[in-house]
Amino acid sequence: MSGDFGEIVTAFFMATRSLPAVSIDPVRWRYKADRNKAAPFSDLVQMVLPTWPHSSADDRIVCAEVKAKATKGKFDPIAAAGHGSASDRGGRLVNTLQWLKDKALTDGSDFVQTAQLDRFIQAVDHPQASWEFCAVAVIDSDFVNDEIAKGTAPSTGECTLIVISIPELKQRYTELFDAIVMSADQLASAPVVTTPPTPASGASV
Repeated sequence: MSGDFGEIVTAFFMATRSLPAVSIDPVRWRYKADRNKAAPFSDLVQMVLPTWPHSSADDRIVCAEVKAKATKGKFDPIAAAGHGSASDRGGRLVNTLQWLKDKALTDGSDFVQTAQLDRFIQAVDHPQASWEFCAVAVIDSDFVNDEIAKGTAPSTGECTLIVISIPELKQRYTELFDAIVMSADQLASAPVVTTPPTPASGASV
């Protein structure tokens, strides 16, 4: 729950960071096969394609490794996010794009077109785009200063480090997932309302 919440928060943050450009997000967590396990490959992928359906040199792809820390412990989210971002830069992002394309073809997607993914999978067929890699740590505000003080941040030449501090992080993500379950239950129990077809002009009722 902590990891999924961190990815959702980061997705909103990164999309806002790209404004006024519109970010295309495949919403990777919707392809989770097991609710207790993270979806595979890179945590977050967003694309900015300002002249789509035509590719351009202004196209940009953002890839982020996200780690969350909601409770006290030895886990170092900043160092872990930096190590994960290194894997993204080392080839995991390319595998993620192919996986997202396969999932879009088999499971469908309301958020991304396979051609948009191909724009970066088959990068040599398009103008050179910008590729941005980020390490994101989502940390309870009670621990954030101690985590930063560890000095385990990746160097600026490797990737961009982003630290998001959230008060009472565990309570916040618990409230969110409780609200999601309640909303789903309400939708499942809502009566189905059907609208009768409108008669064709001149037809008797």
